[in-house]
Amino acid sequence: MNRRETYQREALLRVKQFMTEHPLTPSSPCVTALQAALTGVVTEIEGHLGDQDSGRGLARGGTSDCRRIARDLRTIMRLASDIGKTLNPAEYPGLSQLMRMPENSYVSLETRARVFVEAATPIKAAFIERMMPADFDQSLQRLIDDFVRARERKHTGRADQVGGTAGLGAAIRRGRRLARELDAIMKAAYVNDPSLLAAWKSAVRVQRVPEAGTELPARQDNEMQPAATAQESEASLSATIAAGVDGKGPEVAGFNRWWQRMVDRGMADLEEYIGNDPQSCV
Repeated sequence: MNRRETYQREALLRVKQFMTEHPLTPSSPCVTALQAALTGVVTEIEGHLGDQDSGRGLARGGTSDCRRIARDLRTIMRLASDIGKTLNPAEYPGLSQLMRMPENSYVSLETRARVFVEAATPIKAAFIERMMPADFDQSLQRLIDDFVRARERKHTGRADQVGGTAGLGAAIRRGRRLARELDAIMKAAYVNDPSLLAAWKSAVRVQRVPEAGTELPARQDNEMQPAATAQESEASLSATIAAGVDGKGPEVAGFNRWWQRMVDRGMADLEEYIGNDPQSCV
């Protein structure tokens, strides 16, 4: 459930609680029917949430089991494949090709594991002579069966999760339609009761989900301050250059001294230029 659906569900729960705590007097058949429908929708939403959560857990458990069983399957199949490649091809024709390791997919793994069992069972003694466990073919078959069940759990869990998600969205939309209809009625019913009207508006209101990038930056304290005059800016710059910036370390102070020397040199050059040709500044 995303954030928007969470806010909408919370609003429906508040509306349901408000209607229970503040029944209309006198009662209205229309409001009673709408309240009953809303209660049913809220119950349905909770059921879809349960399906969504349980489906997610079942899918994750099945996925974890698939990884574990696939690892065990590949371990036994790798041992059997290595032995099969060393057997005499004249005595066991085609065995090395039958016992090739599968590709990196669960479907291929299951298929190749079944081929391994079919190929190895008739010549089981040859593998046992080469130190394979006496029940390695039975272990393979048990792992195959467990693997199939784990994949089924994974797919079932995902289907339950998807179904719960779809049903949740549809139920929330129905609940919002009921809430809007109730909102029009309750505003008319509480037009002369400001306190209950305010409480109702707070209950039915759905918190807005902020759009990405729409948050405005916090206003700085100096944003509303008047712009400094040219004289104030010049005085501030001169003070900064002369005294450095407090708390900024020797690097900034050294830069300020260098900058002051550049300013002094520029002023000296300017004075010399004006002294040589006063008409140039007229």
